[in-house]
Amino acid sequence: MEITELKTLHMTDPLGIDVTPYFSWKLRSEQPDTVQTQYQLTVTDPDGRTVLDAGPIATDKNTYIAYAGEPLRSRSRYTIEVSVQDNHGNTAKQSGWFETALLAADEWTAQWIAPKKKAKPSKKGFGNGRPATLFRQTFSVNGEVVSARLYATCHGAYEVYLNGKAPDARVFAPEHTVYEKYLCYQTYDILPLLRAGGNAIGMVVGDGWYHCPNAKPNMKTDAQHAALYQIELVYRDGCRDVIGSDETALAQVRASGAVQGTQHALAAFLLEPCVGVVGQQVGTFLPHAVIVGGGNTQVGADLPMSDAGDGHGLNQLGAAVV
Repeated sequence: MEITELKTLHMTDPLGIDVTPYFSWKLRSEQPDTVQTQYQLTVTDPDGRTVLDAGPIATDKNTYIAYAGEPLRSRSRYTIEVSVQDNHGNTAKQSGWFETALLAADEWTAQWIAPKKKAKPSKKGFGNGRPATLFRQTFSVNGEVVSARLYATCHGAYEVYLNGKAPDARVFAPEHTVYEKYLCYQTYDILPLLRAGGNAIGMVVGDGWYHCPNAKPNMKTDAQHAALYQIELVYRDGCRDVIGSDETALAQVRASGAVQGTQHALAAFLLEPCVGVVGQQVGTFLPHAVIVGGGNTQVGADLPMSDAGDGHGLNQLGAAVV
């Protein structure tokens, strides 16, 4: 017997959750009529301290096992271990992890930003999409970084780049939700994309479902593209840097929309005055961004990512901000 598919909020090892988790798993056995008879669940914090020790509990239940331990901390990776016994006396163990994102609204120090020049809304029909907006900001890495996270969302749909490279294969972020009630944000591990000294983040924001005239929800929204992102760096010596969206340079691509598609060759676009690459000319960038209100409240959400590739990695969790 073995435990398979140990999941948190129906996701394998989710990066960036902001709700109280629940757990599930499956059993695999070559013996017929195998049923779980008991389980024990433990959760430990990054310091190795046990924050939940439940069991042994006599039950065949293996889904929606709610976390009922000590309060979770933001920006922390927790280890899960499950031990089960079946009706034949066999035992098995499995471990996994989940990482929390920003659990309190005041942990967001970034600000919503938008283009200084307001754009006209897109018109219905194909080929009538307005240009997407590029938000670009530079920052410095001043030491050995041991952990680096990016929390990001937008009003629209976005692609994000660190030093010209995407942190994963996600598309259509921040996913389709009831925007008047909540808007997801995503968490990325950007440590492999950083370099010593100068770095840049580039975020391309198009209409997405939020603004798309062919598929826009029945709600009132500002016509502007807007972005919110926060980079958090932890150095070897324990110091932290937080880089949040603020006044930054802008540029445009030809067009982008959930229905029309994106009208540019991404490879060529990366070589132009560029998405997230330090040191390239910014002559075609528009003036600095302006601070705008997000008009939203932070809530929880549990959405797996939409993947542009073969479906691997559909276990990432978008926590939420509106």
